[in-house]
Amino acid sequence: MDTHGYPQLLVWKGLELKARTGPWVGNWFSGDPVPKANMIDFNKFFIQQREIYYAYHLFNTSSTTPITRLVLDPNGSRHRLIWNHQKQEWTTYLIVLVNDCDRYAPCGPYATCDVNSSPKCACLRGFKPKIPEKWEAADWTDGCVHINPLDCGHGDGFLKYMGVKLPDTQQSWYNLSMSLKECKSMCLKNCTCTTYSNLNVEIGASGCLLWFGELMDIKGYTEDAQSIYVKMPASDLDKSKRSKGRQILFISITVPLTTMSAFILLHLLKKRMMKRRGKCLII
Repeated sequence: MDTHGYPQLLVWKGLELKARTGPWVGNWFSGDPVPKANMIDFNKFFIQQREIYYAYHLFNTSSTTPITRLVLDPNGSRHRLIWNHQKQEWTTYLIVLVNDCDRYAPCGPYATCDVNSSPKCACLRGFKPKIPEKWEAADWTDGCVHINPLDCGHGDGFLKYMGVKLPDTQQSWYNLSMSLKECKSMCLKNCTCTTYSNLNVEIGASGCLLWFGELMDIKGYTEDAQSIYVKMPASDLDKSKRSKGRQILFISITVPLTTMSAFILLHLLKKRMMKRRGKCLII
């Protein structure tokens, strides 16, 4: 458990940081799959000024409660095992596997990693590869940089990125009681703040988490993942708004044309069928 910034679980192999779970966001760690309900155990994360811990707790401690243990294998994957009394052996209950995007920061700063995409690394909107030649050669470790630099106090704002594993929190600051609106205001006033997010997705998006410096180890995710708000210069925010406006205009024009085309096609097909039957079609 690393307590630099907002606490998170880190996996080390010697002096090399191999992976991390992401910070706790209410009932699970940001980088882990959302836990499914079970009748065996539940997770608990406790944080106060002088005490921080994470633990598994059993729902009951009767003689029928299954014996369970958690194992970390040499590849960094976690295995939840349950003792089978009949077979007298350990049975695998859950595996949290480590894929390419679970390795620490495979795409460098300001980039997301998605194993379902090709290539797996992509710069955030408003960013470009820091070293294009290396990026094109599938070496993403240098990551991305702002296309246009931030201009603190002159119209900077935020772009929302949904469904991501929260970035590395070792260089972060947090407040458990602040609202998301207060969090945004604090980040906007601090020129060194680059991103903000809420901490608890279960209690009305409560808490405040601020990042300072580069965003590292972002993973594209799907189910119930967090959202982050990345600080951007005013020029990039204007481009994003214009792009959304063009998309809305395109949809508003395309839908009626598609509907009309489908109606005409059905009408022509019906007319042809009526002619084949030797009937007259009256319009």
